[in-house]
Formats: sequence, structure tokens, C-alpha cells
Amino acid sequence: MPKLARYSARQRVAIVVANQLSRGFVVGALVATGVLFLCAVAFWWAEPVERVPHLGRGILWVLRSLVQGEPPFEPETGLGQFLFFVVVVTGVGIIAIVTAGIASKIIQWVMRKDAGMGEAKYRGHIVICGWSPKGQEILRELHAEEIVDKRPVVIVADLEHNPTEDDLVTFIRGSTSDHRTLERANVPQAETAIILADESHVGMGADERDAMTLLTTLAVESLNPGVHTCVEVIRSENVHHFERAKADEVVVSAELAGNLLASSAMTHGMSQVVADLTGHAEGNEFYSLEAPRSLTGGSFTTALERLKKEANAILIGVAKDGHYYDLNPPSDRTIEAGDLLLVIAESDPTPRLSG
Repeated sequence: MPKLARYSARQRVAIVVANQLSRGFVVGALVATGVLFLCAVAFWWAEPVERVPHLGRGILWVLRSLVQGEPPFEPETGLGQFLFFVVVVTGVGIIAIVTAGIASKIIQWVMRKDAGMGEAKYRGHIVICGWSPKGQEILRELHAEEIVDKRPVVIVADLEHNPTEDDLVTFIRGSTSDHRTLERANVPQAETAIILADESHVGMGADERDAMTLLTTLAVESLNPGVHTCVEVIRSENVHHFERAKADEVVVSAELAGNLLASSAMTHGMSQVVADLTGHAEGNEFYSLEAPRSLTGGSFTTALERLKKEANAILIGVAKDGHYYDLNPPSDRTIEAGDLLLVIAESDPTPRLSG
């Protein structure tokens, strides 16, 4: 009962009801089967032998009466007529038992899903470890209307309930550094892991939260070294720990906000530009696309001109290794097969490119 004690009062009531319905389903099914078998035996015993020569005939009469709602042939004895009545009543009871059993399973499934007790079956999905108000903004961007290929997201956090009502989100309750919890989130098959500075634990300082984030990063990387980890760090002094933990991208939240405020003070309107490029609400956004065959072998300047002409997109950087972009490279930089192009556009330019 230790897990049950962690649920809210409403959850505990629902789980108890579901368990009672499940037990009632089993008991009711056994009782109904026993009653029907006894009816078959009694019908075989009561009816004339030429009409019911063996027990199998009695069982068949009971089953057909149960399915059809009327006897395949009229009983000749008063006991036989009474047995038909018992069979009909038992059939109604069986329907009620089946309905209750299905209802109990639905209740258990819903409660387990909301309480994070299930498992994720996705592949190539995004896992968010930890939770904070930033999580809602991340989901809003990942599942914005402009995103055509909305990937499922799994949230791993030590919360009582699913913190979002997004239909594409699966909630897994537990410690973000626990291997069994991360396996339930199917981290070994995930493509990306976003590790937030968890704010669900009240009273923790910045270093303590960074330490928890570091443990989560190590656990995620050990389960899936190929996953792309994006980690939020509070104190910039701790970044080198995450680099040693092989985190792919580290974002110092306070430093990022400070840099943006300073840039906005020096270059007025910069905050609006950044908000426009990093959000999907309206305007232009960043898009990353693999270099099409029609651009490979050509120069950066040629690709810049063609992208603007064919897709109304501005090329600003090229990544050879898939992660680190060379922004504003030399004009004669050759675009190679497999390069990733970072562009600014109003929508994904890939469909508008030839080749």
C-alpha cells in the first residue's frame, strides 16, 4: 500500500472502486458459469430422455437460450420453464458483469495514466526530464500548429499528476535519475532529451538543482549514448561538469536572459527579433534542413541566392557534423552532401526546394 498512500483522496477512491469491480468481475463470471452449468444438468434431469438424451444436449439448450433470448424448443416440465427464466436472468447478469469489468479496466487505465504509472511505447520521441513553468512553453513550441510532424513527448517528473493536458504527451512519474523510471519513458529509443532544472522540489538551491540535473544527464546518457541531450543549467560555473557528462547542448538560463537583456539595451528591438525567430506564434523562425542535391557542390553564396529565390529563405549557417553551425561562413564555402543548412523562413522551406 505505500504507492496508494501517495495518491490523492479522489485517486484512492477511484482505484479502490476499480479494484472492487475487477474482483467482482472474476467472482461474478465464476458464479454465472456455475449457475448455467447447474441449469444444464437440471434441465437434462427434468426433461424427458427422448428430448434431452444426454448432458451435452442440456448444455446446448442453455447456451442457445442464453444467446437467442428464447428456448430452441419449449420445455415440457414446470422445472424446465423455471430453468429458462433462470438462464435469461443470468444472461442479464453476465452483461452487467462484462460492463463492470470493462469499466474497471478503463478506470484503472485512466488513473494509471494520469498518475504516471504507465509506460511509453514510442520510438524517436522527445523526453522532458524534470518540470518547471518552462515545460509548458516547450510543449507549446513543439506542438505548435505550424509544426507538421508533431512528435510525441514523454514527461518524466516526480509529480502527483500529469502537468499538461496535451494529447501527445505521456506522463511518467518518478525520479528523473532513476534508470527504471527512464526505461519506462523508453529513453533508450528516444531521439532527444530535454533536461530541465527541476522546480518541483521546493527549497533546493541553485547548486543542488544543477547537481540533480547532472545526475539525470548521466543517467540518460548511460541508457542511450546516442540521444541528443539539451540541458538547462542555472549556474554558469557548473557548465564544465555537463560537458564532461557528454551533454550535447547546455543552456545557462540566467546567462541567456542576461545576454538578451543587455543586447536589447544596446540594440533596441533585439528581444522581439529573438522571440520571433525562436517561436512559432507568427513571423519567421529558424529551420534546419539537410542540403538538397541541387545545392551540393556549390558555394555558400550560390545556396544563399537559390534559397532566397526558390523558398524565400535566408541561409545563415552550415553544420558539417549535424550539431554545430558555422554562422556566416566564407562565400566560397562548399556545400557538401549531408550538411545541415540553418535558414530563416516563415515556414519550412523544404517542400519548395527543387531536388
